[in-house]
Amino acid sequence: MMLVLYGGKRSPFVRRVAIWLGLQGRKFERRPVDLFGADFESFRAPLSRVAVLTTPTWCG
Repeated sequence: MMLVLYGGKRSPFVRRVAIWLGLQGRKFERRPVDLFGADFESFRAPLSRVAVLTTPTWCG
């Protein structure tokens, strides 16, 4: 499973995470989320301004 970055297209928070991942050489998939539509309800965070990055779950 690949890292997946969810967030608004113009979000500075999402851009910062994308730059950080790029500098580390990590591959990730970017999935835009409509911040003013129904998509946002599934990613609502306490601050409503953070990027959502999903990572693979490792089962030992």
